[in-house]
Amino acid sequence: METQHWIETALDCEYINQATSAQLVGKCMEIGRMLGSMMEKSEMFCGEPSHPVREEPAEYFIETDN
Repeated sequence: METQHWIETALDCEYINQATSAQLVGKCMEIGRMLGSMMEKSEMFCGEPSHPVREEPAEYFIETDN
């Protein structure tokens, strides 16, 4: 949706014409559908990791007056 806003802004500022705007909005909608489909089927794209990703534990220091 944010990209569509910028396309509309470009059209309003006459950087692009109506035909280009319609073409770009159509492509954005197609990409959105593809991404939505990928999210629904994420297990097909995200298999089990070959090794777990772990972060080092953080050390916290608290200064006290005691």
